[in-house]
Amino acid sequence: MGRYIVEPNDTLSGIALRHLGSAHRWTEIAKANHLHNANHILIGQNLLLPDGANAAPRVAPTPVMITARSHPSMSLGDRPATVLPGRAFMFVVADEMNPLARKAVRKVLLPPNSITDPTLLKAITHPEHYGFSPRNPLSPVSMGRHVGGRVDTRFISASSRPLGSPRFKGERFWIDVAKAEHAGIKVHEASTIIADLDRVIAKTRNPIQRAKFEQVRDLSLKVDHEILFEGHIPAAAVKTTGMMAMTRGAQVVSGVGIILTAYDLEQAGQRSIQQHSVKPLVAESLRQAGGWAGAWAGAEVGAMAGAAVGIETGPGAIVTGLVGGVIGGVAGFMDASWIANEIEKP
Repeated sequence: MGRYIVEPNDTLSGIALRHLGSAHRWTEIAKANHLHNANHILIGQNLLLPDGANAAPRVAPTPVMITARSHPSMSLGDRPATVLPGRAFMFVVADEMNPLARKAVRKVLLPPNSITDPTLLKAITHPEHYGFSPRNPLSPVSMGRHVGGRVDTRFISASSRPLGSPRFKGERFWIDVAKAEHAGIKVHEASTIIADLDRVIAKTRNPIQRAKFEQVRDLSLKVDHEILFEGHIPAAAVKTTGMMAMTRGAQVVSGVGIILTAYDLEQAGQRSIQQHSVKPLVAESLRQAGGWAGAWAGAEVGAMAGAAVGIETGPGAIVTGLVGGVIGGVAGFMDASWIANEIEKP
């Protein structure tokens, strides 16, 4: 019998194809080496090969313990010896997959004992549940006057800076600009605000007031990066600092899932080349598609289930969507694996 030293990313089927002429002869290697678990082999492990193998002895490197991925959809012997300790289901769907989705930051500062109405107090301090409302939705006061200091307007100020304007203190809340616009809110950009400020400055005859508006214009443009929302911003478009951290974390996990998917497809492509068959790649593509489709569907179901019990906004809405995404992703992956296994059968 010949001998073969296991190298990184080796599979029994791949070794059998290269040295025995057929990937299906991996069972002979497993039998010759008394391998009860063909998914557990070692880098540097010395394998006996059946007679007729074209394997030359080599100096064995220091053995490194590795464990094949726990991948229920792969056939025995097709699972690579890899440094990944286990196959994790990373089909987590954030409530927004795009980490670059545009946000505006509004800071809320509530002076002590300034508001005694408990309902109003909750609405102001918990916009993730109540949204943001302007002081006077029917006010005729212009954008320039609002930025200049008027508060009884139909506008809501925010900043496009990642952490909000450095000039103001208060608790940060992130507003999803796209969601606000989808709810019918008008978003006024810096250029529009500055244009209206210039109009106000041109009409102002008092030199002191004019100088004040000019200073406000410079601060709004260069420091605050101010944008204005016209109308009520719904709670679904608002996130607290904690909710943003949860969202970003979910997006990172989703990114890991994408990387693992790419890795699985790359491995399946290698097996297809080794076996001269498209079956491994087609089967793995089916598994991954099933997992991601299940994740999206699960996230929607989780969100609807949360809404059914009154969890429509706030951190709970994110959690229900993520839990649904995980469950749906695993279920979709496993269901697709059953079909994929049938495809991979010789």
